[in-house]
Amino acid sequence: MTAITKSLNLPVQGMTCASCVSHVEGALKELPGVSNVVVNLATNKASLSYDPARVTLTDMARAVDDVGYVVPTAGIQGLSIRQEAFMDIGTLVLIGIGIVVVLVVVIVLDLLLAGGAGTMGMMHGTAMMMSNPIGQGILLVLLAILGVLVYAIFFR
Repeated sequence: MTAITKSLNLPVQGMTCASCVSHVEGALKELPGVSNVVVNLATNKASLSYDPARVTLTDMARAVDDVGYVVPTAGIQGLSIRQEAFMDIGTLVLIGIGIVVVLVVVIVLDLLLAGGAGTMGMMHGTAMMMSNPIGQGILLVLLAILGVLVYAIFFR
């Protein structure tokens, strides 16, 4: 099984020279699960890739602190919130597939409840789905499932 790595721009305060950059890079590279470390003195940021299963933002901040520099507390809190809020591409694809499945089910049920696509003179489309109590119930259940999935993914 391959590890899932995430990219990160970690703010670092207190660097004034190339030696500072070297110390911060060395401290971060020693952490298990951290790779591709590049520290930029001009922006005061360390760009890196890391495996969240092996290292945390707190571990990275502690490593930087141990060599004499500071990762601002606000920076850590903001990064952790953003890291949790933004999903990797696989999760976004699954959300998209889920939404498409719900829409397809609603359309198919709508056509079944309306008597088929070729029915003329009968009410069909969204109006039919909403005027039929069974259609309303099915639509509400599907929307509730979608809401629970979105809640579980973004607000867990």
